Amino acid sequence: MHSTRSRADVTMSGCEEATQRRIVLMPADYLPNIGGHEIVVRRLADSLTSNGWSVRIVTPMKSPRLRIREIMDDVEVLRLPMQLPVGLRRPMAASVGRLVGKCVLLPACFVWNWAVLSHLARLFRPQIVHAHYVGPNALYAALLARLSGAKLVLSIHGDDVLREARLPLWGRWLFRTAIRSSDALLSNSNDLLVAARKLDIEEPETVTVVWNDVDTATFRSAVGRPREYLLGIGRFVHRKGFDVLVRAFSRLPESCSHAPLVLAGDGPELRRCRALAEDLDIAERVQFLGEVPYEDVPGLMAGARLVAVPSRDEPFGLVVIEAMAAESPVVAATVGGIPEIVQNEENGLLVPRDDPDALAWAMGRILSDHDLARSLAARGLATVKERFSREAVMERYLAVYEGLLRDPPRGGAVRSTASTMEGS
Repeated sequence: MHSTRSRADVTMSGCEEATQRRIVLMPADYLPNIGGHEIVVRRLADSLTSNGWSVRIVTPMKSPRLRIREIMDDVEVLRLPMQLPVGLRRPMAASVGRLVGKCVLLPACFVWNWAVLSHLARLFRPQIVHAHYVGPNALYAALLARLSGAKLVLSIHGDDVLREARLPLWGRWLFRTAIRSSDALLSNSNDLLVAARKLDIEEPETVTVVWNDVDTATFRSAVGRPREYLLGIGRFVHRKGFDVLVRAFSRLPESCSHAPLVLAGDGPELRRCRALAEDLDIAERVQFLGEVPYEDVPGLMAGARLVAVPSRDEPFGLVVIEAMAAESPVVAATVGGIPEIVQNEENGLLVPRDDPDALAWAMGRILSDHDLARSLAARGLATVKERFSREAVMERYLAVYEGLLRDPPRGGAVRSTASTMEGS
C-alpha cells in the first residue's frame, strides 16, 4: 500500500524548482491508520505529485510506535504532537495527574511544533497549506500558513462539523478560529456544507464543494471474480447502521437467502452486531472479517453481488463510489451526501434510514432481478467516471489552489478574493 524509507533518507529540502508549486497537506490523521479522510489525503497527495507539485504531509503523532519522519508513497510525512485540551469535556472530573500532565506538556508541545513548523516554512516555503478535518491539525495549519505567507485551505469531512455542538468551549473556539482563518473552505458534499452554514460561522470568500474521489483503475482491475456474497464495509460505529443491515439480512425472502453476508471493519459496535446475528439465528450465514487492509477492499467490492450502505448519517459516502467503481450494485440509506451520488432506480437504490424492512426489500430486488443488478452497476460506473474520478476531482482542487495563488500573497489582513464555485 505504501513504501517507507528510514529517517536518514528523509530530507526537507527547499531546492525545488522556483516554478514548482509547493503544498503542505495537514490531515487530522494519516497512514498507516485507515479512514475516509486519510484515504482522500493519500490520493490527493499522489495526484498532486503526478501533476508536478511538491508535497509534504504534516499530521498528528497518534502512536509512539510511528516514525516522526518517513517517506510514504514518495511523499515526506512529518508527525507532530498536536494534542490540545479539546477532549476535556468535564475538567473537574478528570484526574489531577491528567490535568497537571496537560498543563505541563501542552505548552512544551506547542513550542516544539512552532519550532518545527518555522523550520518547514523557511526551507520548504509552501504556497498552499491544506488542512483536512477540523481538529488541532487545523490550528497548526493556520500557524504554518501565517509563518510561510501561504494560503490556507480547510476541508471539512463530516464528524468535525456534526460534533461541533458537543465540543467544550475550547474545542468550539478552535473550530471557529480555524474556519475564520482560512482563505478557502471546502466541503465533500452540499449536505455537509449546509450543516456547516447552520453553525453561523464567518466564512472565507471561497467556499465550494469538492467531492471525494475514487481510484477507478484500481477498483476496475479487481472486476471479474465471482460475485458470491452481500457486503457491508466500514467502521463499526452506531452511525454506520450495521445493526440495521444485520436485521435486514435476516428478513430476506428464502429465495434470496443463499448468498452470505460479509461484514468488514472493526469498532465498538462489532460485538453488538455479532450478538445480534446470534439472536436472529443467522450467525452461520454472517461472516465478520474484522478490519481489512485497504489494498484488499477492491477485491472485496468486486466479489459482492451488492454493497449495502445502511448509514444513519453519512456526510459523503466514500464506500458508495468505491462500490460503483467495482461495478457492484449499491443499496444505500437516504442520508447526508449519499443522494448527491445515488439517483434512486438509476444508478442505485435508496431506502429510508433505520428501516430494515425497506433495506431487505431493496436487497431482495437486486438479488432476484439480474437485469436490474447489471443496469445499476453499469450506470454506477458511469457516474463514478464522470464525476468522481481522480482526474475530475483533481480539476476542482487545482481550480481552488490556482485561484488563491492568483491573489496577492498573504500578509496581515489580505484575504482571498477568488470567486465561489458551485458544488453541484
